[in-house]
Amino acid sequence: MRLETGISVACVVVALSFAGCAGPTTELKVQPRAVAAPVAPHAAPVPILPVQVYVAAVQDLRLDAESLGQVGNRTFAAHSVPQWIEAALRASLRQRMTLAETPAAGELVLQPSLRKCYVSNVDVTKAAVVVVEVAFQHLGKPAGSRVYRGRHTSMNWWNSDAELTQALQLAFDDCLVQILRDVDARAQLIASTRQP
Repeated sequence: MRLETGISVACVVVALSFAGCAGPTTELKVQPRAVAAPVAPHAAPVPILPVQVYVAAVQDLRLDAESLGQVGNRTFAAHSVPQWIEAALRASLRQRMTLAETPAAGELVLQPSLRKCYVSNVDVTKAAVVVVEVAFQHLGKPAGSRVYRGRHTSMNWWNSDAELTQALQLAFDDCLVQILRDVDARAQLIASTRQP
């Protein structure tokens, strides 16, 4: 009886040891892409807003600027997440308004901060989360800040680099659409208060 108990305990310890083992860190290469805020079906084309918008460099406020977390027994990292977010934000805004070259030239100024960016899993489900806070200035005056949380959850079929990269991209797309919707409303407000 004691022998069987000892063998059972040993098996559990070995199984837990292997379950917690992570291989070498894998770097995911994310690519910026423009995203458009959703519009109603058959809606008229959205006009370009005559507002100068300045996007500051993204501040990385994460405790670990490279780690993306762990899925299964694989650890993931990325070395250019703030640059990825900034490039995608600029590309998306360029479709709707003019980007200012300096903060002084911006009627609307965005100061983004990256708070979270990670992948994780529960059983056979993978999740990616991107959290960005944006502080705003309207016409040179502070106009508050807001936190935007993007998330994507789906089946983790192969635990592959491509799957995790796509999950991160879709999570950021979700976050970016929220930012664009808010920026669009703020830019329209600025445009409407101009003297004729």
